[in-house]
Amino acid sequence: MFYKFPNSCYIGRSITHALPVYLICLLLIPKIHSAQQLDISSPLPELKVTSPFGKRIHPILEIPKFHYGVDFKCQSDTIKSILNGEVIFTGHHRYLGNYITIKSGELEIIYAHLNSLLIQINDQVWAGDNIGISGNTGLSTAEHLHLSIKVKGRYIDPITFLKAIQTQHFNTL
Repeated sequence: MFYKFPNSCYIGRSITHALPVYLICLLLIPKIHSAQQLDISSPLPELKVTSPFGKRIHPILEIPKFHYGVDFKCQSDTIKSILNGEVIFTGHHRYLGNYITIKSGELEIIYAHLNSLLIQINDQVWAGDNIGISGNTGLSTAEHLHLSIKVKGRYIDPITFLKAIQTQHFNTL
């Protein structure tokens, strides 16, 4: 099953919604909306989920491990910023590989396993800006984009968040 995203991309593979996460998203949307007119973009032209948020057996470590993000299939794709914000970190982590963290209000959005970074720390980015090129860095079995979203330091399901901002965006048109 695919879901249409505002700029003609699709979110694939249905994921069960977590009501508390959805409610957190809805509470944050007015803050994002008032600060940014809800400028949003998809990180990729097509969002095909290869590993969802939640419990799983880690594909390399082969142990149960919670997955604090969602993985999207990529092939040397240009990654775009989802929201307006400030780059608060760029660098390398042994598990995440090359990654970027962008702060947007009370959200931190993490884009990981990148081959190359197109922005630097303290840069201001706008929704839709090119920020990196997908890759296979860090602890990874294949090229993909790992996307994590934190609200006040707590990880939330990125798919639930993307669907919530998509709904809010269409309701404000």
